[in-house]
Amino acid sequence: MVELENNNIITCSDEIYKKCRFMLTGGNNKVSISENVNINLLNVKIEGNNNTVIIEKGVIVKDQLYINITDSFINIKIDENTTFENNYITAADDYNYVNIGKDCMFAMGGGIVASDFHSIIDLQTGKRINNSSGVSLGAHVWVGMNSIILKNCSIGDNSVIGSCSLVVKNIPNNVIAAGNPAKIIKEGITWKRERFSEKIICSNEDFASYMSTSIKNDISFNIESMTDKRITGWAFIKGLDSYNTEFYIERELQDGEKEQYKAKSFARGDVADYFKDNKYLFSGFECNMEFCNKKIKSIKLILKNLDNIGYDELINN
Repeated sequence: MVELENNNIITCSDEIYKKCRFMLTGGNNKVSISENVNINLLNVKIEGNNNTVIIEKGVIVKDQLYINITDSFINIKIDENTTFENNYITAADDYNYVNIGKDCMFAMGGGIVASDFHSIIDLQTGKRINNSSGVSLGAHVWVGMNSIILKNCSIGDNSVIGSCSLVVKNIPNNVIAAGNPAKIIKEGITWKRERFSEKIICSNEDFASYMSTSIKNDISFNIESMTDKRITGWAFIKGLDSYNTEFYIERELQDGEKEQYKAKSFARGDVADYFKDNKYLFSGFECNMEFCNKKIKSIKLILKNLDNIGYDELINN
């Protein structure tokens, strides 16, 4: 924890603090960043009093995120496992807010502008007519490249905002909205981060027997998607820190040839929460493989840790 002048307090690890730039004026402002985040660069500028910024575990900033608060009693919260590329969040007007739900994804250049930052006055009444009442994103919302979400808007769970869109009104759950202003162009959808090829080898239901812990090899895993080019899911070796684990997929063909591919790992806060152990936070994996037109004999998931190697076969023909 770092306490600055006028009771401005920043709570984060030393490692994260080095990747952030803070400019806090006024007093009683609080910035809280979970330890289990992956941040390349974060800029936070606050001009006002009694403002709060909360960034929960599993949040990833691949390039940079700029947060700007002007005025007082403004709350910005970014929930678990949300990811950013190069994005911005700005808010003004007292008691305003920005709430971003779990597992949202912001493509490059997208952002939230939760205030007009200047006043528009009705000539007859002399009153301001562009007050702000916050921005709220549900869980699992995908904001496309260079899209902007303006004040007084909410976006429902599992919805997608198309690239270069301008959101000026509420968007419901499970829709695609696009355009300027953004309008619903398709209903009844959801989305996933991974891309699928047309050829599906198997579904999650086919691997129901593998979802529990493998006593033989001390591995727990779940295959969430398997195609001829990609396998995604989560896995860990019981009792070992998944941060020190490397993931491999070994594919054996009918002619005896073997191919091994190293998978990318990433944070899975939902897995750590389910097993009530932060050692399993970095248990997510995604493996991309070359296209194969030969018959596959077996596919093996291999986990390599500092002290142990575990494996289990996903397919054995």
